Amino acid sequence: MFDQKYVVAHSGISATATSVAISTLGAKKATIEFIELATVSNRSGVLTITGAVTRGGTHRAINMLIDNVENSNVQTLTRVASKTRDAAGVDLLFLDLANYGFAEIKAVVTITDGATPTGTFTVNVLIEK
Repeated sequence: MFDQKYVVAHSGISATATSVAISTLGAKKATIEFIELATVSNRSGVLTITGAVTRGGTHRAINMLIDNVENSNVQTLTRVASKTRDAAGVDLLFLDLANYGFAEIKAVVTITDGATPTGTFTVNVLIEK
């Protein structure tokens, strides 16, 4: 049986924000949901994940997020540095922490607005040990 920890990193945010540090010590994987369920208009959110090798250490961009995109066996896993959401929907991203470890991660959502923007973003993280 897996030891799991579920964290709401961001809930309904409409401005650029960085989550608190989420411990990943001893974790094998992380699943990240990037959600926009309301009506988005003239707004986009860009999700990046940062990691630190020590607790409270300097966070650096993780450019090896596994994207939940359909591809062929030849392409294997598609890795991305960020995910942009500018319409209602959900994106799933994954971290292979068994092979690439961090003491902690943070979810950073950068919001860009046009005229009269609407819509909010939520980020959920599931850590499995």
